[in-house]
Amino acid sequence: MTGPIFANSVGHPLDLNACYQREMKDVLKRAGVSWHGWPVPQRLGMNLNRLGVDDSVIQRILRHSTVATTQNHYIKTASPDAIAAMKQFSEIIVPKMRASRRRVLCSSSR
Repeated sequence: MTGPIFANSVGHPLDLNACYQREMKDVLKRAGVSWHGWPVPQRLGMNLNRLGVDDSVIQRILRHSTVATTQNHYIKTASPDAIAAMKQFSEIIVPKMRASRRRVLCSSSR
């Protein structure tokens, strides 16, 4: 693959900020979607992976010489065990944090 990843009609790099202003800003605003900017390559790789895009395709999109580079540096996945552990941790800690915050708010309003 050669040339810019996102090209305009004459093959030059697309001005992504101009594209956002011209094509996306109003649509996203009407849809109630907040814009946080264009994804950095790591987020792009992770999001494509989560969508089920094959790692070798992500490699070509990001223009890495090997799929190992893509997998090692641009695709961060969490094992089901790690996800389950963090969910369990959240179920325990979040209610305690909320209760603690309520106590602080109640005592500071006196």
